[in-house]
Amino acid sequence: MEAYSRVSGKSLYGGNLKALSESQGVIVLGTRINDDSPTLKYHINMASKWQRARVAYMHPIEDSEMQHIVTQFIKYEAGSEEGAAALLAHTLLADADIPESVRSVLDDLDIGNLSAESNIGEEELEALRKSLLKRHGFSLVVGEDLYAHPRAEQIAAWVALLERYAGFNVICVPPAGNAIGVSLICDLDEVAEGKTVGYNVKADFTLSALGNGDLDMPALNQQEGTLTTVDKRVVPMHVALPYGGYVLNDIANALGLKATYTIDYTVQLPQVAGFKAVAFDDLPEYFDMVGNEHRGYLLAPQEVAEELALEEVGELDTFDGAVVYRCNPEDHFSPFTAKSPLLAQEAVLTGSQQFATVTKLKDGEHISFEIDGVRFERMFKIDTEMKGTIALNPTFDMGLSASLLSSYRFSRLSFEKCNNDKIGNNDE
Repeated sequence: MEAYSRVSGKSLYGGNLKALSESQGVIVLGTRINDDSPTLKYHINMASKWQRARVAYMHPIEDSEMQHIVTQFIKYEAGSEEGAAALLAHTLLADADIPESVRSVLDDLDIGNLSAESNIGEEELEALRKSLLKRHGFSLVVGEDLYAHPRAEQIAAWVALLERYAGFNVICVPPAGNAIGVSLICDLDEVAEGKTVGYNVKADFTLSALGNGDLDMPALNQQEGTLTTVDKRVVPMHVALPYGGYVLNDIANALGLKATYTIDYTVQLPQVAGFKAVAFDDLPEYFDMVGNEHRGYLLAPQEVAEELALEEVGELDTFDGAVVYRCNPEDHFSPFTAKSPLLAQEAVLTGSQQFATVTKLKDGEHISFEIDGVRFERMFKIDTEMKGTIALNPTFDMGLSASLLSSYRFSRLSFEKCNNDKIGNNDE
């Protein structure tokens, strides 16, 4: 978001859900939106249904759940997201009034090479451009595939150009619950030094609501406080289930701060980050008769010093052979949902018949592989609706280990076949 802000001039992306549902042109880039954010998919569906929106879906994996919405699927190679973003900017800013420094960078792009390396045809881009002619109200939805990419900051700059100079309603899909709010409050060092404390993350000392850390914490439905939604709205939440242990406020008081309740800190959220000095009990919380939301308040975007310096597109690191993509199903989006007996579901590696052929795997076989130091044991299942050589690997069953998987979502697959018939416990 900092890299994005340097180009957009604002501390937050400018898009919102209402504008998305009213768009006549929607582009989705770098997210498997059906699984990553059903809420955003709903609003894209509304744009398709009521505005007859043209919906371009750009991703390395086709999604059968989006077929009834998508009017153009543009497949690019895993790893080539920077090339895809640059090609998109080059196409959609062709006739825009932009600074000479930006125009110079766009004109210097090797479109033929980028097209070949990313596997995005120039005719596909031209078809996209023509499909948006004589339409108004455009949205661009970008997701987690971009955030941990090695060239994430440069990708952010290309996307921000489309908001600033092409008038796109840009929405960034959060990689986890309340990620937007946390990013505005917390600063992390690039390298950890000394002892570390993790909140639902493995560390030297772990505070965990999953029940397997050093000190228990309440789960989200056991807390009173606020969270920030994808619509950049700070909303109140209340306790749904009882909890009798320590909470963050107990730790804060032990460290010398004094508050009766955790919600006493709501009014102290930093105004320089766009929050408002409103006490928790003063936050509105209702929908009116026609469905308009009156919960909490919208974050106020802050002015940011602009820096339009753009780099050349780096060498595209594409993936050959069998690849796995970190993706939870839409009804199991975190280790917390895995705790529910009502959502009992086995975590399996899902791929196409083509993937099975490339890897010489049979439906029902168990394999073992490692990603970011986390060991997986999965049963492989063939999905006849999937295509290509990229399989879907969920992490909702991995407990605190899932928090270690913060790298790029695509990984080359190197595996061993398991002799045992039963998948072991991977919580560690």
